[in-house]
Amino acid sequence: MRRACQNIMVSVIIPMYNNEDTIGYAIESVLNQDYDNYEILVIDDGSTDNSIDAATKALLGCTKCCVLFHENGRNKGVSATRNVGIKSASGELLAFLDADDLWESNKLSACVEPFMQYPSIVMVYHSAKVFTVDNATMKAHGVYGSGRAGYRKVSYPDIYKNSFVAPTSSVVIKRQVLDKCGLFYENWKYGEDGLLWYSVLQHGDVYYYEKVLSKYRIHENQWNAIANEELKVYRRVKFYIHFASICDIRVQSATVRCITAHGARIVLRWALSSDCNPLAHMIKLYKLVLSAGYRKVYLSISLFRVVMEELIIHYGRRVIGLFWEKKSIEDMRSRRRV
Repeated sequence: MRRACQNIMVSVIIPMYNNEDTIGYAIESVLNQDYDNYEILVIDDGSTDNSIDAATKALLGCTKCCVLFHENGRNKGVSATRNVGIKSASGELLAFLDADDLWESNKLSACVEPFMQYPSIVMVYHSAKVFTVDNATMKAHGVYGSGRAGYRKVSYPDIYKNSFVAPTSSVVIKRQVLDKCGLFYENWKYGEDGLLWYSVLQHGDVYYYEKVLSKYRIHENQWNAIANEELKVYRRVKFYIHFASICDIRVQSATVRCITAHGARIVLRWALSSDCNPLAHMIKLYKLVLSAGYRKVYLSISLFRVVMEELIIHYGRRVIGLFWEKKSIEDMRSRRRV
């Protein structure tokens, strides 16, 4: 790491709600960084357990740290809580860490470096190791996060093809870009982080590390673990539609095309694989996108094309599978006769 990197102040923003068992480990992973120029802002979201005491204890002796609160200690949700940290931050860069996640010791130094090399970059992120803790034993469950490695300009079709997935605790962004795109969407309960990342990327480029620089904890009461597949599918499509409504007018038409095509494919593939009625879900999707104000004629043609493509692929595979199955049975019978 170049020496000049240490001149860049990084504000580490940690929202906290009833995380007394994990907040100490999260803070410790920041204090163990090989990068020194940072401040830690822990923001409590109205915790009812001993989270505040645990955070205060973990921050003892740290002169660049503080614990913040909402007015009257209210619970406002994770977006409002992160926004309190952003407004109080003094760093040129903002790094986000959830209170139950962990960083590797070289996370900050690795993420600051690309900002020095590429002035057009507004965001750096990386992969995270997924883990659970069972009876005090950490168990790995693969890797979370994806993208094209290294520096690149943003291609909006990539967003909808799932090649841009940024875990919240992996993201570092330039503070000044939020003056253009705003803060976290406080009225969104799920996907609020992704909406901000996509808004940020309208104002610059991105750098992705394929290597793992953080640990992402999953637990039983997490929304992704308890939501059914239909809810997840439609949440994703609604997310796309909302992003199209807020994105830069220069990329809006391309974004709508991506939404219509890829959103329809997501819903159709789920419906077909779940033996649900694909027609009913296409009508539901049509009404959903139409309600966002998109043109009826264009939407009808686009959805019809996608439906036909997916039905041909789905039932084509079934026919081919039945053909090979029948052929295999006939081959086995012929061998027995011989």
